[in-house]
Amino acid sequence: MQISKRLNQITEIIAGYTFRGAIEKNPNGSVSVLQAKNIREDLFLNDAGLTKTSIVTSHTKAFVQTGDVVISSRGFFRAAVFKTDQTVLAASSVYLLRIKDSAVLLPEYLGIYLNSVAGQRNLSQFLTTGTIRTLLKKDLEKISLPVPSIEKQKQIIRLDENVRQQALLVNRKVAAQKNVLNGILNQLERSPS
Repeated sequence: MQISKRLNQITEIIAGYTFRGAIEKNPNGSVSVLQAKNIREDLFLNDAGLTKTSIVTSHTKAFVQTGDVVISSRGFFRAAVFKTDQTVLAASSVYLLRIKDSAVLLPEYLGIYLNSVAGQRNLSQFLTTGTIRTLLKKDLEKISLPVPSIEKQKQIIRLDENVRQQALLVNRKVAAQKNVLNGILNQLERSPS
């Protein structure tokens, strides 16, 4: 049976940490910082390539846990499931969506839904207007989404994985065809008329 639930019923929504100034890079720092710019098209995200810094704070819930769904709070609203074994702090440009009950909702399904056309349409209803569109936490809490059975969620996740694999294969095929075309053109250029 499929039901709709508001996001705040099925996740704990955590705002990212607000730094007092620019994030000071320190390659030897003990904390990685997750920013909105790190969230790409992939469904999964890890700590590779994140900015390292030295910050001492324990007075925030914005430390990312494996399985958290991260979504940007302004600009482009992409979501990803985070996987890490490091200490990662989400910056204020990111919300953490921490699943309350994994028997009801899978993080991968939530990420797929939020990145889908339907999910983006749903999010767009709550965006502030202005030069940079923003998604406020109080509005994010109101978003309602379909929550099918866990088995149906798993089917959707498998389908998404299949689509991503097919897209990867198509991209490789196109690249190989371009190489063949460029090889033919290079050969024509070198051969006498």
